[in-house]
Amino acid sequence: MHKTILTLFLLASFQTGFSQDAPSPYTILIHRADSLRSVKNWKMAERAYQQALVFDANSVKAINGLGELAQRRHDWQKTQVWFRKTLTLDPENRIAKTYFENNPDIISNLKRGDKSFKSGDLKSAERAYEKVLHYNSQSLPALRRLTEIAYQDEKWQKFKGRVQQVLEINAGDDLALRLLRNPKLERRLNQADSLVEARDLKEAKKLYEQALMMDHQSLRALNGLGKLYHRMLDWGKSKRWFKRALNIDPMNEETNYYINNGPNPNTIPILNEARSYHKQGQLDNAEKEYRRAIKIYPGTVQAFRGLGQIAFEHRDWDEVKNWYNKLLEVQPLEHEAMYALGVAYREDGKTNSLIFKKKLFANSRKRFDQLIAADSTYEDVLFQRGLLERWQGNWDGALAYGHRQLVLKPALATAHTGLWKLHRLMMMNSTEIEFTTWRQTHSGPWADYLLAEQLRRTGKIARADSLYDSIINYYPGFNSTLIYLARIRLNIQKGDEEEANRYFRLALKQSRSKTDVAFLFEDWKYLFKDTEYDFYQKLRRAQDQKAFFLGFWTARNPTPAASKNARAIEHYRRLVHAEQGYWFDGARSDANRANKAIELKFPTTYWLNDEFNDKGLIYIRHGEPDEIARTADTDVSNESWLYYRRQDRDKLIFHFVVDENLGVKNDWQLVPILPDKLSLLQDRTGWDPKMDRIALTRNRQESLNLQYQVIEESRQVILASMQSDFHTWDEQYSDLSLPYFISSFRGVGRRTAVEVYLGIPISELEDPTAVKTGKFEIEHGAGMYDVYWRPVASANETANVEPDDSSHVNRGFYLHRYEFKAEPGNYHFSLHARDDRLHKVAAWNFDLEVPDYAPGPLSVSDLILANEVRPGKAGPFAKKNLALVPNPSKTFGLSDPVFLYYEIYNLSRNDEGETSFDIEINIRQLRKKRSGLAKLLPGGSKRKKSVALKENRMGTSETSIEYAGVNVSNLEEGEYELTVTISDRISKRSSRSAIGVVLDGQ
Repeated sequence: MHKTILTLFLLASFQTGFSQDAPSPYTILIHRADSLRSVKNWKMAERAYQQALVFDANSVKAINGLGELAQRRHDWQKTQVWFRKTLTLDPENRIAKTYFENNPDIISNLKRGDKSFKSGDLKSAERAYEKVLHYNSQSLPALRRLTEIAYQDEKWQKFKGRVQQVLEINAGDDLALRLLRNPKLERRLNQADSLVEARDLKEAKKLYEQALMMDHQSLRALNGLGKLYHRMLDWGKSKRWFKRALNIDPMNEETNYYINNGPNPNTIPILNEARSYHKQGQLDNAEKEYRRAIKIYPGTVQAFRGLGQIAFEHRDWDEVKNWYNKLLEVQPLEHEAMYALGVAYREDGKTNSLIFKKKLFANSRKRFDQLIAADSTYEDVLFQRGLLERWQGNWDGALAYGHRQLVLKPALATAHTGLWKLHRLMMMNSTEIEFTTWRQTHSGPWADYLLAEQLRRTGKIARADSLYDSIINYYPGFNSTLIYLARIRLNIQKGDEEEANRYFRLALKQSRSKTDVAFLFEDWKYLFKDTEYDFYQKLRRAQDQKAFFLGFWTARNPTPAASKNARAIEHYRRLVHAEQGYWFDGARSDANRANKAIELKFPTTYWLNDEFNDKGLIYIRHGEPDEIARTADTDVSNESWLYYRRQDRDKLIFHFVVDENLGVKNDWQLVPILPDKLSLLQDRTGWDPKMDRIALTRNRQESLNLQYQVIEESRQVILASMQSDFHTWDEQYSDLSLPYFISSFRGVGRRTAVEVYLGIPISELEDPTAVKTGKFEIEHGAGMYDVYWRPVASANETANVEPDDSSHVNRGFYLHRYEFKAEPGNYHFSLHARDDRLHKVAAWNFDLEVPDYAPGPLSVSDLILANEVRPGKAGPFAKKNLALVPNPSKTFGLSDPVFLYYEIYNLSRNDEGETSFDIEINIRQLRKKRSGLAKLLPGGSKRKKSVALKENRMGTSETSIEYAGVNVSNLEEGEYELTVTISDRISKRSSRSAIGVVLDGQ
């Protein structure tokens, strides 16, 4: 009622207005409140003061008035609140200061408390100090005394609370800080530690437990109990105490040390051996040793971690969950465990039923989110979280995580490749309408790149090419390697191999960062062997990874010295074909692979694939099969591929099935054998004798035995085939003959001169369907590479062959010589010739040992076979004042002498400075010509099978340049070995050199 009247009074006052000298509403309210308080109408006075605060929230008069009212009513909590507010506005306010500093109740109780405390009557003292807190809850003298009382009474919960109150008022309070160190606690912990050393574990346990009663967060006590049970080999209790310690301080070094080091010394050598096996990649042996350690000591955390890592490498998600969950039980914030479990639950959920999928994905999300909250910079956890969104069909969420990963760790290569994968997968899994809608709401380089890729894949080559140009021009920060790789595919689709090769070389040459190289890896990972992959993973610098790829492609290139990398072009041709026909980016697991978990094993590199079905992987590695068989009207769609035996590989057979009844399209999977239905086997008749016998036999046991043999063979073939790859030339290419031989001689210093002599038959360069021009253009080259396929020396040239050019054409062959210099050692060697006009190619890759002709023991160079050797410096093949006409075919007519050139090094001299040595030349038949025409030649069957020439020589130089012509007219046709043996009569040493020769009466 009074409040209503007061409000109406105020409103009326505002409506009628106040004169200039009239008091303000605030003044009227303060005056009224003071009057009401004087007549002890405290309730109405409080309301008036509250109304005054509406007009002035910082009115010291109103706040003090409210404080005095609360004091009169013995409401000490409100009294303190109001007077403290006064002091914040007016620190020297007399009324407020009097309450806190000169309050007779506070003073008398402090005196009473001090007197009782000094006399040892702690209970009375505590009561007195508690009364002080009624009047002033922040009375530092009272709180300090109460802290001391709680400490002496060992009321530890109350003690910690009082200490905290004191430090909140005065953070540097000496008494509180001294007591907080708790000497009593320290004494107990020191005693407990000593008892542990004295092996009195029972008494030590009591003291540690008492210490925890004093401070339940004492790390020393928690670690002490953990170590105590650690020593007692009670892993369960040890783990419990260490886990409590880690909850307080996850990075505590002592806790982590003991958790990661089992107390049983017998586990140490076992763990060391396990780690050694693990590092060497011997995972089966490592797993056995880790399990041995757990049998000895069940709490071996290092074994949990090691087994979890092995399971992760094997993609055994159940085991990953088992071991890493055990690790989390001990170390709840272990980042590696959370990361691995997030991946394991996601991968397991991908192929599970809807009910389990939801639960597994939820567990994956939980682990990933825990790790992101703890450390979002750990590995590529944001990208992995994005993959979870991808498998839940949330593409916007997946891309958002991908972008977050890139922003957070722009230097992380997998952040770039991960975002690229998510964008590409989104495009591939969107309908045309969905992708168009996405494009309309997104702009920037990624949106343009995806549009260009869609145009390329749908055959709109010109528009795609133009868009790639726009991306490079308008978005200079976008990764150029990604554009180069896309343009390789685009030019393969155009049929422009020259441009495709240019962009391939550009992608490799311009790659400088780890991100650049990571994009190369994504395109080339389908060809990796496990050994290559293991080696590649150990490389840390981008330049080393780039060098690895140079060797990677050189080793696979059938013509590494050529201007065009034929193997790389073929790889991209296969990739483009696989994109169109073998794309499958859905969930794949052992569970839906037709007994594959039991019957097939795959290398690690098999699981790098996330874009193609098994047919695609085989196609990318081995190319188009020679035969394909399919059988209709069966329960499961089937297909088999046959690759014929070649010089560089055995016959290969692969069987594929896809169960489209499951609703999964294009998930073609390798199986070791097709069902032994007669129709299936008949459609593959002649492919394999065992399969043919299965079709013919009526004996069940024999059929089962044969099937087992086929399965075993197929397992080996599939495992080996996923670790190998083979080049195939375009079917329009045919073989070109390329006879050659290599000879080596002493070079300058410690280097050796390596000479390659090749000959290309002129007859094979003639186009019978074209007008004869008398000239042919042909590319040829040779190269030397070290054991890692790094180039040592190479040469490649395009020659204009003129049949009438007597300097390079002899007896129907175009002749050429390459000369290289190299250190002695083992090398890879390559030689090729290619005629794109006639679509003919020749390619030789082999290992070469380069000898050392340095001063030392007697040695003979390799032999050069020639149609002619004569004195003179003329001609492209001259050597040491001798004109040569080499014969790379190594074939001679019986009527023609076999000329040879060689050099002798390190001949010994006598006291007069002279050399003396014997030369013996032998030609010995290795294989007789099968034709009976030899008997028709003059001499017939009376012809010889060998010839030997011997000559004694003297000189003055330790080096001798030699040549000879050997008459073979009395020999039979066939294959021979020509050997030159040098015997030094002074040093009594000998040396020999040999080469194969073919004698042909034709």
